[in-house]
Amino acid sequence: MASAHRTQKMSGSSEVQVGCQPQHMQPKFTPANSGNAVVKVVLAMVLVLAGVFITFLAVIPLPEANIPEVLEVFVTGQNTDSPLFDENQVVVVADEIPDTLKKAVVAVEDKRFYKHRGIELSSIGRAFMRNLKAGEIVEGGSTITQQLAKNLFLTQDRTLKRKIIEAIYSIKLEMRYSKDEILEMYLNVIYFGHGTYGCEMASRFYFGKPVNQLGLSEAAMLAGIIKGPEIYSPYHNIDLAEQRRIVVLALMARQGDIDPALAEEAKKEKVKLVERPVSVLRNRTPYQPKMFCRFEPCCLRCC
Repeated sequence: MASAHRTQKMSGSSEVQVGCQPQHMQPKFTPANSGNAVVKVVLAMVLVLAGVFITFLAVIPLPEANIPEVLEVFVTGQNTDSPLFDENQVVVVADEIPDTLKKAVVAVEDKRFYKHRGIELSSIGRAFMRNLKAGEIVEGGSTITQQLAKNLFLTQDRTLKRKIIEAIYSIKLEMRYSKDEILEMYLNVIYFGHGTYGCEMASRFYFGKPVNQLGLSEAAMLAGIIKGPEIYSPYHNIDLAEQRRIVVLALMARQGDIDPALAEEAKKEKVKLVERPVSVLRNRTPYQPKMFCRFEPCCLRCC
């Protein structure tokens, strides 16, 4: 029987293998080929996810907002036993919020707020790598708009599904409202600790004055609380609150919001807090959000 691989005599004395590809022509598996395959798979996944995201962006509407019950009590004109606030003084319009507080919040929470369109891809990328390394969601990479979307429409759960929906809602918020309107809404609903929501309620709780009377140093401390109210509340840890305030002032100076000399002067100021019994601080816990009307800038005043 003839062999599968026959050897034939050629001119001269050379021999060639019939039915067998020369070794130098056989495809080789190299790291470069492997890398290209991985890149192609990743690109395909990105394109699929992008398509799904765009589809969701087109079909998913903004839901009704979840406004904290504590805010609803005041803005609807209902009576309250709390001695801290007067009726209709919790929600404030943009003109009543000092520029120093707006700049302080943007400086420490989202320095590219006025440049992005709701989500910051570089921040999301960094957060993704950290989460991948940790094996769980430990960082959100959230912009101010994303934080607003989470507080208005979603729960505090740290899941991939929630983050995707949050991104969609954030883009839709940016499409519907101006940056100033988004910042106004954010400062009216964000949590500042001890059961206080919004800058007006927080200003009165911590400093005993309306938000439009805040000084630079007080605004910096208030802005510093947002990242972790249970950590940076001056009633929990005054040293951490002071360190955070100094960080905010330094960021404001670095980003050109205030003069460096003014920042140094403000760092030396001692912020005066309202004295509150420990029992009051322990009993003030966050209210659970409840369904409320569709949120529009300044509409809470007339709901």
